[in-house]
Amino acid sequence: MPGDTAAEAGPDVGSGMHAFFPSQPQIEASDNQDAATIRYTFVDALSSIDLGLDEGALDGALPPLGWDLDGVITCPGNPSCVQRAGTKENCDDSEGRDHTGLELFRQLGPTAVAGIAAANQGMQTGVFGLIVQVKGYTGQPNATNLTVSIFASSGVLGTSDGAVLLNHDGNDKWTVDPRYLQGMPPTGVDCGGSGTECVAVYASTSAYVSDGVLVAAFPSDVPITFGGRANIGGAVMTLSQMVLVGTLEPAQITGNGMSWHIVNGTLSGRWGSANLLGNTATILDPTSDAGAFLCGSDLPYQYLKNNIICPLQDIVAEPQNNNNPNASCDAISMTLGFTAEPAQLGTVSPLPFTPSGCMQGTTPFTDSCPR
Repeated sequence: MPGDTAAEAGPDVGSGMHAFFPSQPQIEASDNQDAATIRYTFVDALSSIDLGLDEGALDGALPPLGWDLDGVITCPGNPSCVQRAGTKENCDDSEGRDHTGLELFRQLGPTAVAGIAAANQGMQTGVFGLIVQVKGYTGQPNATNLTVSIFASSGVLGTSDGAVLLNHDGNDKWTVDPRYLQGMPPTGVDCGGSGTECVAVYASTSAYVSDGVLVAAFPSDVPITFGGRANIGGAVMTLSQMVLVGTLEPAQITGNGMSWHIVNGTLSGRWGSANLLGNTATILDPTSDAGAFLCGSDLPYQYLKNNIICPLQDIVAEPQNNNNPNASCDAISMTLGFTAEPAQLGTVSPLPFTPSGCMQGTTPFTDSCPR
């Protein structure tokens, strides 16, 4: 699988060379991972995300979030693809971290700061969320053959009067958007039981834990969303070759047994610039009083496209084109930090409809960066 190749390549971060995430461990006999070994299934809900914008940090070096996704350290080395003519070279940090997307949000300034704050508040109050499910974990520091799935959620199940009741005790039940489930089961199906009707669309079936760090590489594009109307728009990032990495910390859940927090987590991947530009159709133009969206020929959109998004392309969207010296950069390397707390899967419930402007007839707005 495309996502698994990178997971097995290169040394760990501690080598001081490339910022590769931990490699799959060699399981020792002492780990006793035979058929009789207890294997846990647990669920975590993201409780916060981090784009290095804490305390309004909008200048200086980018924070050390993310990983070397393309295997090269751009500056002083050559980039892994042909960057757009006339733009500055997009350099990695000294360990090759591909995280230019952090610069994208930094250049959006106060709009991004407010958007991240709104997203975090929404997750912490149970209004919307992103859910991680881990199956087959042995509870040992090293484990293989795990399945990690990603779901979007329209929030925690409400009380009888519709109010959200979030206890942060590991028993909160989060709804599951049907678009993240095979066959799109109808609203009301319970994913918290046997889950036979709730099979994930986006799953890594060869995930592992290495020295307590969970690593899950996803073979298909994964849409990451933080609510239908955060300040940063529909807030959908479709990441290719996405990898989830995070440290597991054990937690005992009353009535539901063993679980784990995920701390120092990252979601990293390649955000195709065409996908990113199309997603701006869900973002309201902050300079307009008429409810216009950021797309088309309007000056705010053109500035965003030509002065921020397209110049930041630093990687190829499709991993098979990685390190092809003739391939044009057509994506922005993206990473975000996160923490996640124990939770439960609830019933199927779709995300609220996200308005989208600039429709081209009945066709969604599309655009791409010039080569």
